[in-house]
Amino acid sequence: MKTLPIFASLIIASLGACVSQSPIQTPATLADTNEANIAALKSALADAMGRANIKLGANGDAPTTQVTVLPPPRGKHEMNSPAMPTHFDIVTDGIECSLIQQDTGEIFPAPGVACVPASVTR
Repeated sequence: MKTLPIFASLIIASLGACVSQSPIQTPATLADTNEANIAALKSALADAMGRANIKLGANGDAPTTQVTVLPPPRGKHEMNSPAMPTHFDIVTDGIECSLIQQDTGEIFPAPGVACVPASVTR
């Protein structure tokens, strides 16, 4: 009857997995577009992309739940570049902001970035 302890341990392990769910992420917008908050956003994006220089794409005048990072400029001898912008969703768990890379689904922390749930009006 060695199968009973193995079966019991599998059930206990699967129950433990249900308890450790990640917090619910809701779409968010930047709480403020001041220099400090934009600098924190660029720093989080730089860490996520492994690049030092981040140039943000235009998002228009309305608050948005997405941010676009432009590709690095072409080199001096480069005629065409296959580089494309990278898009991130801004989300919050109600306490902290995070960034989700749209093409990979990978979640990155955004320490120091102030954001509010998108449903909150200003």
